Amino acid sequence: MTKRQEALKWWDSLTIDYKQGILDATTKIIGVPNRDINSLTGREIEILFDDKCRSDSEIIEMAFGNENKNKGTQRSPFGIGS
Repeated sequence: MTKRQEALKWWDSLTIDYKQGILDATTKIIGVPNRDINSLTGREIEILFDDKCRSDSEIIEMAFGNENKNKGTQRSPFGIGS
């Protein structure tokens, strides 16, 4: 599955209200204000997908990536085990 297909699948799974909320919050990213959710292009949906889902993928990479393994020297931000 290509990134564009993944973005379109993600977009189709969202409710209308959630789509509108994302669009309202990110119109500056697309660069075209006052867009209707049904008039977005695949490219624009992919941009929204990247912006909305990037933080989730970064969190997953931080948690499970090889570069950021907790070697027992890091303190928990929640005070657990400290």
